[in-house]
Amino acid sequence: MKVVVKGVRNTLDTLKDLDNDVRKQVMKGLRKNANELRDEARGLVKGGQPLSGWKAWRGGYDSGAIQGGIKVTAAKRRKRNAKTVNVIGVENTTAAGVIWEVAGRKTSGKSPQFGVNPKTGWSYGNGVGFIQAIRRKSGVTASRLVWDAYDSPQAFDKNKARDDIIELVDKATQAAQNKLGVHGG
Repeated sequence: MKVVVKGVRNTLDTLKDLDNDVRKQVMKGLRKNANELRDEARGLVKGGQPLSGWKAWRGGYDSGAIQGGIKVTAAKRRKRNAKTVNVIGVENTTAAGVIWEVAGRKTSGKSPQFGVNPKTGWSYGNGVGFIQAIRRKSGVTASRLVWDAYDSPQAFDKNKARDDIIELVDKATQAAQNKLGVHGG
């Protein structure tokens, strides 16, 4: 979910100096919406072992680890060469969780190359069966956890969350303007 608001980071930084209580209320409201999305995404994690043999590799599928790896994050700084900054977000932080989330989003596992990889001895494009198995097990082509929770009409309502975020940012902006007006700024 992306709600683009220009100047929100500056507003929050200004509020920290002017009225930290309002800033805390805004961050609490943002965190509340992010926590609702996180909780719904965690509920989409399937228990047990979804695919045979996946547990054998280190970092393999562990539903508890994947649920715990879906976290609310607060951005501390902007990435180099990025035009935007995240204030708060929800991300999938475990390797197995990310694989389960996005496998098959760009391709169906088909390799652009034909033949056999000389290092492994496997033919290129072995991901086709893996992605088909994930799709079959999950019932979704891709974006199976966080994005599926965002798109679902169940507990998390993205339109309400967007309206809440805009209202919180408006409140923060108004508080900052009021404080600056008092100080002659």
